Amino acid sequence: MAGWNLLGNSNTAPVAVASAFGDADKVWTVWKWNKAQGKWAMYAPSLSASELAAHAAEHGYDILTTINPKEGFWVRTKAGGAFDIGMPAVPPAPGAMAGALQADDLVAGWNLVASTDNKNPSQLEMGLRKALRNKGQAIITAWAWDTATGSWRMHAPSLETQGIDTLRAHLVQYGYQPFATAPAPTDGFWLRIGNAAPASDPPASAVDAAKAFMSTLRSNARALDAEDLSLKTELEAVADDLRLRTVPVSEFTTDTLQLVQEAADYWDNTVRDTSAPFTAQRREVNGLWRCGLYADAAAMTVATSRNDARYLACTTTPRPGSKAFINATDANGTYKPCDAVGEVCGTAWTLRLLLQPDPADAHHYFVHTRTVASRMTVAAVAYGYYDNMTSKYIEGADTCPSGESCWVEPTAWNETQTYASTPAPGVAATLSLTRDEEGAIDSWALRGDLAPSVQFDMQPSFGYDGALGQWIYRQNHTAEVLGEKHEVDLSVAWLQHDSTAHKLALQGDIRLIRQGQVASWVGFAPGSTMEATPDAAGSYSDCSSGQRMHLILHAGSPVSTLEGGLRIGACQYDRSGTVYEPTQFAFTGSVGRNGAPFFEGTISADHTGLPSFDATQGAHAANTDVGRVRLAGNVSIPNRPVLSMQLDITGADSGTQGRVWWSGQYAQGTSVVNLSGYGDDAAQVLTLESNTGVRLVLDSAQTVHPLTVNGVLAGYLNTEDGTLEYTDGSYEQH
Repeated sequence: MAGWNLLGNSNTAPVAVASAFGDADKVWTVWKWNKAQGKWAMYAPSLSASELAAHAAEHGYDILTTINPKEGFWVRTKAGGAFDIGMPAVPPAPGAMAGALQADDLVAGWNLVASTDNKNPSQLEMGLRKALRNKGQAIITAWAWDTATGSWRMHAPSLETQGIDTLRAHLVQYGYQPFATAPAPTDGFWLRIGNAAPASDPPASAVDAAKAFMSTLRSNARALDAEDLSLKTELEAVADDLRLRTVPVSEFTTDTLQLVQEAADYWDNTVRDTSAPFTAQRREVNGLWRCGLYADAAAMTVATSRNDARYLACTTTPRPGSKAFINATDANGTYKPCDAVGEVCGTAWTLRLLLQPDPADAHHYFVHTRTVASRMTVAAVAYGYYDNMTSKYIEGADTCPSGESCWVEPTAWNETQTYASTPAPGVAATLSLTRDEEGAIDSWALRGDLAPSVQFDMQPSFGYDGALGQWIYRQNHTAEVLGEKHEVDLSVAWLQHDSTAHKLALQGDIRLIRQGQVASWVGFAPGSTMEATPDAAGSYSDCSSGQRMHLILHAGSPVSTLEGGLRIGACQYDRSGTVYEPTQFAFTGSVGRNGAPFFEGTISADHTGLPSFDATQGAHAANTDVGRVRLAGNVSIPNRPVLSMQLDITGADSGTQGRVWWSGQYAQGTSVVNLSGYGDDAAQVLTLESNTGVRLVLDSAQTVHPLTVNGVLAGYLNTEDGTLEYTDGSYEQH
């Protein structure tokens, strides 16, 4: 049949490809999968020997000369392309030819095979199961191509063990066809071989099945030092580790790189460009940074001309209400207004930068940074009011006219430093940059030490305080300095820098140093990007709908390591409009723990309930905060087969009662365990059920939990004393 045909050689003799498929009027190409080397071998009758060799070398193929017994192959034929390779007309008796598949014919991974067994994949799996499991292997899936319909036939033993309806539903969902008949001797088909537990005798009774089930759960949990049999606790910790370690360092990197770039740009445009007007005093940069030119390294003497400008000092300028400005509170933890001279408004966390150009190289700068916290007190105020005579709002008045109802706004602050990561001028780094033809910075590299990042946390609450007899709103706003410094080696280039988007590419490494040791690190591989959408003034909010990160990273700590891709984005407001943060997080890659592989797959989280949640009220029955974490992948357990898993965790915080639901599945070898349950402040119910019918329900309201097999009681697990007693009189201590 014209098109792609998946065929097989079930004869005792190999097929000479050039002889059987050498007619270029009938055949386009022939392909065979080399399972040992994991690569394709191909043949094209229209190509000469030299052309075929050159084509294969260019694409990394082998040259296909022979198709051995039990091997499958693809043939792409032209219209009318019929041929005969000597296959038997009818299926022979099983085992009568060399085409009967054996376990030794299969390797881990993908196998393109042919067989004269005259068995469908379910029968073939049953016949090979014990021999494969003696090798620690199992058939994961079987696939065959139906040329007439242009669709795949598929079979999965793990789905079949859950019931034929489960397998059928999977086929319908993905548009696959079932294996209605056994593959013919001339058919080729794929078998994917995976890991499985070594073969063992089947349980002789319900008690034996229950013991085997509990042994598997217990050994997995112990191998991972798990706190519970579901591994839920450990995998949630991995997600938290990603969020707490990687995101703050990445956000700090964005802020610092922008400040360094703005500072260098300001110096070049103001000092080096002699045609530009000289700004003797400080200036606001996009409303986020404040910079000034100075004659001294202490940034005390403001430069009066280009000739005495030696240094550029910048600081971030967090505004009240931003994450880096922690408002003052009273003794009850509530917001305390500051509207009089001398009153404390709060604490501002800033990044201070001192830039010194290299006089010997116009593209080179010395950079010093430090993290500073300052108590902000009101130095001056202005008054605003509505003037009934003019029907206008008046702002910035020095006094409040008699008889008017005025509001007060601070216009200047005094700063008292309460924390500094290092004495001035700060830790040192070097900056090198390049410019485009118009003089704009298009790339730069930063190497050395940077000030440490600060992690901010805000957990606002609103509720009735019985002791005070009133409703109270508390911001619960805190800051934590993550270490002493960052060691950096970063290269950055603008991909887009206009009014619609600011997008940069970056690569390199950042290491967080705490108590003289590397506490965590983040490395960015080529392809990593950060993007933000500026507002009309060219500035950014802390998070915006156009702010996205796509980081191809390697990161970790002395305990865990991460390799893969991280995406953060989809910023949204809560219902009150006061909290604005990313609502989507996704990591795809691998996680190592204690120097060994632990998890490979995807960890994603989304704050789905943020738009409908009012953060100013706190959580309550009518104001529920909902979020979800999803984990899907493989867990590596020492000395055991790989554990494939999928776990969904949904949390809903309603104030007095927070509830978490989880559901998922674990597959290890031929064993499958389904997980479901929920937990809240009052109770927790977890159900574990295997594909062999073993079921364990762990209810925190009970101390004794039944263990059943297909509805038949097999034992009891006592979580109070850790004993597991079976109905045959035996027991185990957990």
